[in-house]
Amino acid sequence: MEGFCCTLLSMSLAAALTALGVMVARLFLYKLPRALICGLWLVVLFRMACPVSVSLPVGLVPQGVADGSIAQFVLSSSRPLPSGAQAAPPTGGTPEGTQTAPAPEDSPSETTVAETPHWPVIAFGVWAAGAAVAALWGVVTYCRLRNRIDDAVLLSEHIYETDQIDSPFVLGFFRPRIYLPVGLTEQERRYVLLHEQAHIRRWDHRFKPLAYVLLCLHWFDPVLWIAYRLLCLDIEMATDQAVLRRLDHEEHTSPTEYAAALLHLSRDPRVPSAVPLAFGEEDAKERIISLLRYRRPVMGVLLAAALVCLVLGVGFAGNHSTAAPALGLTRITQGTLTGATGPVALTEDQQREVVELLDHTKKSSYTPCEDPGRPEGTVSLSNQDGSVEYRLLFQGTDLPRLVQVRSTGESITCRSAAFSYSEAGDFLGGDRKNLIQKWSAWCYEADVCAFPDRAGQIYAARVSDAADPAACEALLKTMDLERTLGPYTVTSQPEGQGCNIVLALTRQPPDAAARERTNRWLTLQGSFFLALAQNATHFSWYYPDGAGKQAEPLRGWEPENVTQDIFFELYSHRDLWWWDALCLNTSCFYYLNWEYQVEVHHPGYAIAEILYNGRPDLLDQDCASFYFLPTAQGESFQEGSYGYGTDIQYQPLQDLTCPDPEDPTRDLLADRGIREGYAVCDEWEGTLRDSGDHLYIGQDGLYYANSISDETGQRELRYLFRLRETEVGFGWVTAPGMGS
Repeated sequence: MEGFCCTLLSMSLAAALTALGVMVARLFLYKLPRALICGLWLVVLFRMACPVSVSLPVGLVPQGVADGSIAQFVLSSSRPLPSGAQAAPPTGGTPEGTQTAPAPEDSPSETTVAETPHWPVIAFGVWAAGAAVAALWGVVTYCRLRNRIDDAVLLSEHIYETDQIDSPFVLGFFRPRIYLPVGLTEQERRYVLLHEQAHIRRWDHRFKPLAYVLLCLHWFDPVLWIAYRLLCLDIEMATDQAVLRRLDHEEHTSPTEYAAALLHLSRDPRVPSAVPLAFGEEDAKERIISLLRYRRPVMGVLLAAALVCLVLGVGFAGNHSTAAPALGLTRITQGTLTGATGPVALTEDQQREVVELLDHTKKSSYTPCEDPGRPEGTVSLSNQDGSVEYRLLFQGTDLPRLVQVRSTGESITCRSAAFSYSEAGDFLGGDRKNLIQKWSAWCYEADVCAFPDRAGQIYAARVSDAADPAACEALLKTMDLERTLGPYTVTSQPEGQGCNIVLALTRQPPDAAARERTNRWLTLQGSFFLALAQNATHFSWYYPDGAGKQAEPLRGWEPENVTQDIFFELYSHRDLWWWDALCLNTSCFYYLNWEYQVEVHHPGYAIAEILYNGRPDLLDQDCASFYFLPTAQGESFQEGSYGYGTDIQYQPLQDLTCPDPEDPTRDLLADRGIREGYAVCDEWEGTLRDSGDHLYIGQDGLYYANSISDETGQRELRYLFRLRETEVGFGWVTAPGMGS
């Protein structure tokens, strides 16, 4: 509700200023065709109807109106303060690096927020009531008019006559009809019909009702009521001029005769209405004066005037494109990141990037909360006067949240929106596919600014032998896990050729959701640990109730391959565990799958053409299987990893041109120019076996076939696709250049 009120007020203020600009332009352009002025009124209606505007190098609407900051100030000034609102500190907020303790359950501020009347609902109710009254007046006016003309007599096509009206008009949105009063002379009837037919050609019978509907939405703005009255007058004057231009080509006609007909049929409505378009309705005196003064301008003057109107229209329709980024309707002009030694100012580019990320990242609805302060790692974004501030908090095993802090006088109110889990589909396709790359790049750059030594200190504590529990404990202490997890003990258990590092936690998650978040967070932390600990095969953890999970090393990121620069990039992702993914080197993805294992992704393939689909019921479930492919290198494939770390080999297929009754793939690919084919083979209990996935290189790309064996060993073809390369793959393969 609050957002709607801010948006509506911003639209109304922008439309009112645009309308004032058009009113001023009318004073200087009164000798020009009124059709040009009607074009400027279209810009006012655009501002009334559209909550967004065009970004341009220049804009005539003041920035405070365009970005909504004035509307926010007006609404915040009129907002009733809750009796339990917190007093703002004299210095403007909670000291950096500290966190306010949560209020106890019986804290009065918790109940006061709920008991305080929700002012946006009240404001919305008042607006809705006013809009309903204005709309009802339009409906009543229309119905009364329809009742008066029910007995109108049809004279000719779309032309009716009745003795119940005083002035002719056009009525009807989709099927306009002209209604004439009884007693018109032949000359008056001719002028009236020319006038009303010009209305219909110009679609004025649709333009005016739509303008009235928009006026109902902005009924509280007196400037727009005046603008609507002037708009109706300009519509009539533009139509009068159109009739005069037609009469100029005829002999024995003059503007005086047309003006006399207008004077005879004139009437002055007391209140604005949506319908009808009446011949003598709008200010007959001013229209007559305009008719007698009207002279058709020369072409050069007309073109210059049209250019001026075009510039004014574009200027009023657009906003200045160099404006600061906005969160909601709050224009962000300053930002900081609370680093290890205090707040670090963000550049304009960094502010713009993080605002864009926050706009496109899934979040819950805002709910009232306590002031969280600005603990280390907090991103703070605020408007020019600091009255509205957004704080992005990364909170260990809790989902990140965005807190909106509004300051009014000596009181502040806070609302919080938690981030939502993001899954593979959020970055594998659609408009959001680059969002994880942008989050990764931003976090890396933020780390460089605010925590330049953090990753270096952790890297310096790397473990040369995971069998040494003291060294492992020292590395974990440097990683500062205890601040998030509470006390724990570390043991190193021999496992094959290495060791399994086990954390015994003493703090039990309060519920299943908290356990889920902790598991995800620890999966990522465990991956960091395993990248720095030689001979560590797994990183495991157990809760007091005995339940636990484990993380595996990132393939390609073994300790012998990880330099300090590589680890810095890896560690900058520590707060992105809620993404379920890491993005390294802009193309290599590590996905935290449903078993809390970290698997690697890289550019892969998508379906370009379906040649055969033997299991349409399973296609939606299994369509990701073709992402399990390595990148084609010329006419062969790199060896790599497949599935859950199983080593695979690509065995060439022989006699591709010979028909095979057990393999219908060859018949289906007979005209595709297949040059080479490979069977994807994996090792099972020491034996190399055909996995059922076959890859073919043809003249127009790569083909993927999947088959399955029945109980007798007979193979059944399930799918055959032609593939296209995609930016992001969904397969578990060795990262290129990372130890492959």
